[in-house]
Amino acid sequence: MGYLFLSLNQPLKSIPYIRSGLEIEPLSSLGQALMRQAQSGLIPVGKKSKFIAPEKDDDFEQLYEDTANALMRLLKELLAEPFCTAPPTLEPEILVKIKSKHDEYLARQTKLAKDIQVLDQEIDISDLEIHVATIQRKLKQLENSYSLQALFLEINSQIQNEMEAVNHLIEKVEGILSLNKTLSEDNEIQILMDRCDFIADRLDDLGSKNIEITILEQSYMKYVSRLELLQDLLEEN
Repeated sequence: MGYLFLSLNQPLKSIPYIRSGLEIEPLSSLGQALMRQAQSGLIPVGKKSKFIAPEKDDDFEQLYEDTANALMRLLKELLAEPFCTAPPTLEPEILVKIKSKHDEYLARQTKLAKDIQVLDQEIDISDLEIHVATIQRKLKQLENSYSLQALFLEINSQIQNEMEAVNHLIEKVEGILSLNKTLSEDNEIQILMDRCDFIADRLDDLGSKNIEITILEQSYMKYVSRLELLQDLLEEN
């Protein structure tokens, strides 16, 4: 439809259709070419078109070209960035890597945003803004990946801490020769059971959001098995 309006010499009507196509396929060379062609037929009010007498606006032309190229490089890298969609792990170093990647991309995006702001004072930048929107979505994906990775590590740390407490109590109960401390142990195990239920609720919450939690469930089940052993020991006493 955008191409049809261009052929009818109606570039203004073609832009929304071309923009929609670029939102679906931001790296489409045809879509980018059509957008440039459509914009070349427009002279925005209060702005100079980069397609009109470019020899009089060399600085802005060069800035536009440099910015557009840098924007496309950043977009390609983000579209190929595995951490944007990678499932969370229990490896702390992955969290560091995601943060490093995000900070690097964000610094580049911030620099480009300043250049685009300068360009916006003189020329139409709607074609660049389409790519900026996609970059922002990918950065948000990376932020979400970081947050989920941090959450998995935090929950797993909680599970490991609780398991240590259970193991300590198991050793304590196994060393008891008399029954006069059984009530004290019963109180402690109730606290542990409550914490176990709390962790289970956190896992259920993640599962309800269709988040793959198998690696956390594996840690949790080891914890539960130790807790059950503790209960058996107390019942024997």
